[in-house]
Amino acid sequence: MDSACTFHMCSRIDWFTTYESINGDSVLVGNDMACDIVGIGSVEIKMYDGIVRTLSNVRHIPSLKKNLISLGILDSFGYQYSAGGGVIRVYKGSSVVMTGKKTDGLYFLQGSTVIGGASSDVPDSDITHLWRM
Repeated sequence: MDSACTFHMCSRIDWFTTYESINGDSVLVGNDMACDIVGIGSVEIKMYDGIVRTLSNVRHIPSLKKNLISLGILDSFGYQYSAGGGVIRVYKGSSVVMTGKKTDGLYFLQGSTVIGGASSDVPDSDITHLWRM
């Protein structure tokens, strides 16, 4: 999860469950590099608790090295978050809907992307590297 990104971003087109191509848009990333946005759509993620949640209006940016979940967007939709002890939790009301673990100063989502109706075939030890929070 990322508190500085303007929207959710994903580099993998095969992770989108809905998709619309776009052109002419770009986004500046942390190193001030402009990256082209080539599409927008929805991505489903099976969370740590087994519940599948949908991220909408995810930008497809093939040149990204890490997929990003925007905490600002989540905040706009009434979610809250807190971090401490190397863990970040995202809440909707009193329910925890996402968690992330801190690794090398970054929070990584605890969950797996759903591809074509099935969770991605990624060992548990690799799950945290799919989405940066």
